This record gives sequence, structure tokens and C-alpha cells, in this order.
Amino acid sequence: MTTIPVAARTDSDISLDSEVSGSAAADMVSFLRRWYQYGGGSDSDIFVTFGVSARHYFRSVHALLQSGSDETISERERNSMMRVCRARVWLTDPQSPSHPSR
Repeated sequence: MTTIPVAARTDSDISLDSEVSGSAAADMVSFLRRWYQYGGGSDSDIFVTFGVSARHYFRSVHALLQSGSDETISERERNSMMRVCRARVWLTDPQSPSHPSR
């Protein structure tokens, strides 16, 4: 598997594991909006709050942000939040040469 550095990743490099909609989607985006400036929140907080792995959470939120359905988020903020999602997905990729387990 080829690893793409975070800076070179595009939106198409992250696919959604499953559909997330309604209040759960809004809650996930709201959580990231509070925490993206600090790296997106801890893995344990994400698991306790949403019951999913950080990887699943960031892939899901990235897809939600990519859809552009939340008009209260500016384009600049949306891009920053999506950048955090891409970075966190990359960090949880065990095939990455710079993964913390290596």
C-alpha cells in the first residue's frame, strides 16, 4: 500500500466507512469544531462520546464536511477542519511509515 503524505493527500484519499446523518452527524461536526484547533480531540474522548474509533470518526466527519451541508461553517474553517481529519486518518494508518507504532 502506498502512503500519501498528509500535505499531498486529497479529499478522494479518504472514504466514508458508513453513513452518518441527523443529530449524530451534527454532534460529530460540532465536536470537531470545538477541538480542531487543538488537533481534533483525544481518541478516548471520541470513543466515549461517539462509540467509534478515532479513525472512523475522522473519516466520517471528513465526508460530512466535504458535502458542505453545514452552511454555518466558513470555507476557511471547513478546510482547516478537513485538514485535521486527513492528518488524523493518516496517523491512524498502520501502513504509514511514520505511524507511531513503527
